[in-house]
Amino acid sequence: MRTKLALVGGLFLMLSGMAAAQPTLRPPVNLKIGTWNTMLQPWFTNEADVVTTIADSKFDVLVLQSVWTDDAASRILADPAVSRRYGYHYYATMAQDPAGADLTDPTMNYLVQQYVGCLIAYGVNTTQLLQLVPPMPSECLTLRIGIGIHNYNPFNQLAAACLDNAMQFLPRDAAFRSVAICGETQGVKYGHLGRPGLLVLSRSPLSNIQEVPYETAGIRRAAIYATISHVRFAFAHFPTNDLEDIDPSLSVLQYGNSASNMAQGAIDAGADLVVGTVNSGLDYQPAAHELLLSNGFSALFAEPTYCPAATHANLAQCQGQTPRGVDNIYVKEGFGACHTETFALQPISDHIGLSAACLLGK
Repeated sequence: MRTKLALVGGLFLMLSGMAAAQPTLRPPVNLKIGTWNTMLQPWFTNEADVVTTIADSKFDVLVLQSVWTDDAASRILADPAVSRRYGYHYYATMAQDPAGADLTDPTMNYLVQQYVGCLIAYGVNTTQLLQLVPPMPSECLTLRIGIGIHNYNPFNQLAAACLDNAMQFLPRDAAFRSVAICGETQGVKYGHLGRPGLLVLSRSPLSNIQEVPYETAGIRRAAIYATISHVRFAFAHFPTNDLEDIDPSLSVLQYGNSASNMAQGAIDAGADLVVGTVNSGLDYQPAAHELLLSNGFSALFAEPTYCPAATHANLAQCQGQTPRGVDNIYVKEGFGACHTETFALQPISDHIGLSAACLLGK
């Protein structure tokens, strides 16, 4: 009898230990997720409409791209409807690196002088080069490309970025001062004071936040990783390969990290969802999109989100642009099921918004 009781007791303890070793099972969570590239350049006049659209939204998690100023982020967060809906937020931090141009190189010196002179001759608003409307005259663009690919050295793209970023903060009649600034390596690599422009709004707390910067030219890029309601998010605004847009044969000369590097970062970080402007898709620079798909993610959207012709044909920022699908929500396969919608279809920004109501959990 004693032996039988001992066996039963031992079996009970073994089963209890096994039960204790099992991971905690959590019920699936319902989350409505949104992403929108707001085009909040400081010289555009869409801020009030952007804030109203966000205030009218009803998401659990909303990530915004291209919130390029602290003032714009503050006005979004100060709106009473936004603050009531989204009690938690994270705005990506600023960081800056120096940049310059080697004007001891006669060819570089010539290209730099000609580029700035071309902009002035054509009456280009040199404070708005980071998103210029109308587009830069082809003669000036050719000179800028020449700076970036001079000697087939990707670092020369920092010289072009230095000029553009210096001119952003100089009076238009003083644009030529950018040449001296960059010649003395007193310029900067990133526009918008080094902001990545990412703002995350959430109804629930964000935990385990990690911001990962990426080496790029012109605009600083970063990924924000955060856990919300036990779901691990990667929020991002991937870079484009500007040289690939001009000529695919030049794509290997693009400076810094690519969209694929950022996609791989999200994969390596164990993200459950990747949300944002990925600047990659079926119809545009597909490498990062295909990398996510080949690593077990499903893309919820396949439609044009940048300058869709049906709604944005008359928006000035979309004139001459090709509609393309560059925003998306990627869900790790087997992690959830989602119903998708679009929002912000009126041309407030050059992007529309994407929404997914998801049941998420392993």
